[in-house]
Amino acid sequence: MELRAETIIDAPANTVWAVLGTRFGEIGEWAAPISASSMDGEASVGAVRTCQFAGFGPFKPGIVKEQLRAFDPQSKTLEYVAIDGLPTFAEHAVNHFSVHALSDGRCLVRSYATLQLRGPMRIFGWLVRRRLHSVGSQVLDELRHYVEHGARTSANCNRLSAARKAHTVARAPTLRRDPRRVSPFGERLHQWRSRSGVSQLDLAARAGTTPRHISFLETGRSRPGRDLVLRLAALDVPLRERNAWLVSAGLAASFPDRALADESMRPVRLVIDKVLQMHEPYPAWVIAQPLRFLASNRAAEALFPGMCALQPEEIVDLWYGPGPFRDMVENWPEVVWAGLATLRREATRSADPRLDALVKRAEAHLKTIPPPAPDGDVELPLICTRFKIGGRLVRTSSAVMRFDTALDVTASDLRIELLFPADESSDEFFHAVRDRRL
Repeated sequence: MELRAETIIDAPANTVWAVLGTRFGEIGEWAAPISASSMDGEASVGAVRTCQFAGFGPFKPGIVKEQLRAFDPQSKTLEYVAIDGLPTFAEHAVNHFSVHALSDGRCLVRSYATLQLRGPMRIFGWLVRRRLHSVGSQVLDELRHYVEHGARTSANCNRLSAARKAHTVARAPTLRRDPRRVSPFGERLHQWRSRSGVSQLDLAARAGTTPRHISFLETGRSRPGRDLVLRLAALDVPLRERNAWLVSAGLAASFPDRALADESMRPVRLVIDKVLQMHEPYPAWVIAQPLRFLASNRAAEALFPGMCALQPEEIVDLWYGPGPFRDMVENWPEVVWAGLATLRREATRSADPRLDALVKRAEAHLKTIPPPAPDGDVELPLICTRFKIGGRLVRTSSAVMRFDTALDVTASDLRIELLFPADESSDEFFHAVRDRRL
């Protein structure tokens, strides 16, 4: 006996596969005929899933064990066979699922099942087929609703509640967790998502999982594996914070955190030294998180001597408070408000409490300084700091260099601030300083 069904789901194929394939053992979270499910280990050929059936079609309530005999994440296909718990009238049952990406961003899910009845029961095949066909369509409808809305259908919930009152099954620890107990990883994930303004639905789509699973991670009902943690953290989370996510999930950190003076960091130091040297006669600084000035070239020391000796708090006070920097920058309000916006972005991205403290310190300095009004007639495409030095107006622009392909925490935290002249007069000024003519 063959049974076929298909449905179109308004979600990417990767998102649907995360529910159907990657989380093969958690079918009890969305399919009404199954009141609970569990599986030891990850989905792969040979893995066995235990399901508590609530009773559907001609099947009575009971426990069925199913074994994956085909599993291909690349083609997004899987096949499993019932190895224990089939009713007496059934001799053999196999299910095959496939997920196909469509050009409009949606996907097509197909199911194909074969059921072999025992001898005398074959005369009732037409009745079994009719009842099972409606169940197959129902399961795909429930999958579609779960993926698109991040929750069960209301009818699904009612059936599941009734089934769980009548039947129980041993479940994996991740399914038994109290949702009120927030895990360290769940707390970090929720805080990062809230700070970044990312919804559970958006995060799930980008990480190839489901909103339901994201919710379970945040509440502590599910514990993530290394692969999922790294997929989530790859969404603009710095390496230092990625390590913290892994450790909070009970996993070992993945990225080394070497000192800049370490011999293995010599390629990084060579780049830094070469950039500082080649950027003369214009100022350049090497900055590490959180706002620690590590090195500078001669032009930078001539403009702002001693920056590398200051603590981050002192640098914030120098830039955002009253004093020589404020006095020498003609467009100081515009510059410091732009700097505060950058500092806030860095704090949001890194979730570093030290940066949060620096943001609050800078905000305290600027609480009486209103942000500059947007200017509809912008002459330049970026903010140019205008220094008043020795009766001259020195116009500058800046750029930031980072090690975007870094696999080391220290290297990923570094940035090199490069100051450039914004006009010919300012260019002459920096060359004159280098040549000691000013």
